[in-house]
Amino acid sequence: MKLLKMLIGTWLILPIFSVQAQVPSLTPIKQNSPNLGDLPNDPTQQKNWLCNRGDQRIAVAAKEEKGWKELIEKQGWQCGEGNTDIPDQTLGFSCEPEQTLGLLTVYWLNGSNGQQQLSQWRDKLAAQQGMVCTINNVRLFDTQENIPNPLQP
Repeated sequence: MKLLKMLIGTWLILPIFSVQAQVPSLTPIKQNSPNLGDLPNDPTQQKNWLCNRGDQRIAVAAKEEKGWKELIEKQGWQCGEGNTDIPDQTLGFSCEPEQTLGLLTVYWLNGSNGQQQLSQWRDKLAAQQGMVCTINNVRLFDTQENIPNPLQP
């Protein structure tokens, strides 16, 4: 009987001491929305640039302008913030700094000598900026100019 009274008393007193959690409110994101405009406006997010030099055109996605923009603009490229569609099978590379979080991705959109130019930038970013770089689509780099592709006769 004492046990029953103690359990009933505990159940009656317990709601009085309930704890309410405080959760900070975050900017809501529309679920399954394909629109970039639906994402919260966070200045620490990655930004997109479009760069042109004559008939050549590249797209760059990066968190910071430091390093890559100076390297590219020194060679006569004009860059400004902007977005574009990146077609499948687009030649490109990505680099990550060794000491900080952040990803730099460069896509060749239009013009000649894309493979050569991207390889040069990738090598310079790795050597001069201390970045670790990878090729986005290895098969696009595997040509007679570079390394023969074993999948192609």
